[in-house]
Amino acid sequence: MKALSSQQVEIQPIETRRGGLSLTSLLLLSGLIAIAGPQMAEAQVLSVEDVISLARQNSETLQANEKTIEAITSEISGRDLALSWRLDAEVADARDQRDTLTPTQRFRTKLIDASLSKLFSTGTQLGLSVGSEVTDLGATGERNIGEWELKLSQSLWRDGFGRSTSLRREAERAELQSRTLTTLFQRQNLLVELESAYWDLALALREEEIRQGNIEKSEQVERWTRDRVRRSVAESADLLQAQALTSNRQLELISVRNRIESLRNRFRQLIPNQNPEAWKIDLKSMEVIRPLDSLLASSSGTSIPFRLDSLSSRFLAEQASAEASRVDENLQPKLDAYVSHGQNGRDERFGAAWDRARDPEFSSTRIGVLFSMDLDSGLKEDQRRAARLNAESRSLEARAQERLSIVGWSDLNREIDSLKKQAEEANRLADFQERKVAAERNRYRLGRTTVFQLITFEIDAANSKVELARILSNLRKAESRARVFTRQQDGV
Repeated sequence: MKALSSQQVEIQPIETRRGGLSLTSLLLLSGLIAIAGPQMAEAQVLSVEDVISLARQNSETLQANEKTIEAITSEISGRDLALSWRLDAEVADARDQRDTLTPTQRFRTKLIDASLSKLFSTGTQLGLSVGSEVTDLGATGERNIGEWELKLSQSLWRDGFGRSTSLRREAERAELQSRTLTTLFQRQNLLVELESAYWDLALALREEEIRQGNIEKSEQVERWTRDRVRRSVAESADLLQAQALTSNRQLELISVRNRIESLRNRFRQLIPNQNPEAWKIDLKSMEVIRPLDSLLASSSGTSIPFRLDSLSSRFLAEQASAEASRVDENLQPKLDAYVSHGQNGRDERFGAAWDRARDPEFSSTRIGVLFSMDLDSGLKEDQRRAARLNAESRSLEARAQERLSIVGWSDLNREIDSLKKQAEEANRLADFQERKVAAERNRYRLGRTTVFQLITFEIDAANSKVELARILSNLRKAESRARVFTRQQDGV
């Protein structure tokens, strides 16, 4: 919240009358509340998790990410449509006026055909067909034909007892895991980007505080030096040095404030419908060490964390392996055994035709096998070889990604340990520099040192504070990279 300056509001003495406030005083207080109220309401203390929560609620990219995961699940689940019941029907009114040798063959026919079929995951197929046909034979009259047939078949070689379906589902399970992990990896990378922007903004705001304090100290040094010049205790060059220090720190402050506005614009891009200027960043959280397990995409399990994209590659290799087996299965000769039974009936009347169709006397039963195969073995081998090489390629890529993941996790821990040590040493250095510059200020007031020496110490102290803040910001950003790792290696 910005403090109200005396130039913004001129405060008049508050008059009292009969133990209460006067009308003038009440109006003045109302104006102050109206001015300060919105500013007080806008201030929000937001931790990095609060910002991530805002992003989950408002970011179109994150929302699209979640919908993509749902779409992948529905798409792969919907592929079992091939195993659902299928209805086919035909209704037709046919007039056959083609020229023939016998005029009586110019018929008008009405027909209704329907069939219901289903393929099971065991390679079994069941089908039921029903049809009714009415033919106008002219002078001879109408003929009704009713017929039905039930057919059952079983695959014995290609897709024998549903092997192809099992391999398809195995490949789809791996595909679902791979595509979901890839989408989660994109989401986690966006969260890492959000964290990076948050800690960059925290660093910039902390640096703004430091630069602002440095300006006040520089102005104090400038006042001391001007007084010393006035008393002929110091030279005008000393004053110029002090003034140059103040000007330089003003320049630094302008630069850091420009960086703050750039970072706020970055948040406006990442999270819509937000006003980052109203945020109060939790600067103390820069000093809080976070366990890496608390940042993992999933911390369940005891194994070494793996990157999400590495696990995606592993499942992609499993999918390619299953697809290669499925290609080989689908190139096998086709051998199906089947049995069918049907009946029909014909009569001038519709009902009588169907009565005859229910009579076993007019039935037909067939038992047999169907065989077919592709004869070009060279082309079939090309398909097998392509699928096999693709599976081997995916497997090699998965192994490479796994190695990169293991090295990446180890390197992340090494970097974090190094930054922790740097932060400890930078904290000690900042403390030493602050104590040193405080002592030097006392010496300068007593005239026992030069303004150049004091300015040098002031710069060193300021730089040490900024460096400590920068190391802490880098440490928090390094921790955030654990978000793209997970201990759960059996998928999502």
